Amino acid sequence: MLKVATILLMLATFMVPARADTLEGYKGDLYVGAVLNGVPHGKGVKTWPNGHRYEGDWNNGEREGKGTYTWPSGESYKGEWRKGKWHGQGVYTKPEGTTITGEFKSGNFWNVIAQQPDGTRTVWKNGFGQ
Repeated sequence: MLKVATILLMLATFMVPARADTLEGYKGDLYVGAVLNGVPHGKGVKTWPNGHRYEGDWNNGEREGKGTYTWPSGESYKGEWRKGKWHGQGVYTKPEGTTITGEFKSGNFWNVIAQQPDGTRTVWKNGFGQ
């Protein structure tokens, strides 16, 4: 019985849930959302003084999972993230209407198709324009 109680206590110690909070950065950035161990972890929104904004999943202080990053210029990336970078399926949209859709890898276009408003298409395969 003592072993079971010890195991349950150990599990409870490591299963502390993230809680909602607000974090203010020293450069004026603001994060509102789930926090664990003093860093973003779970769902949250971070805004920067220059107008950049990320809304989505966080893991130990890094963008990880699904989320949307927007720039003040109107550009946006909506899709999957890993270790703070675009990684996986997503859509990058430019203000004039160009969309780049497909697989991104470590923050780069990988296997994507860019579609301009005039119908022109450009293809990237394995990180190289074709």
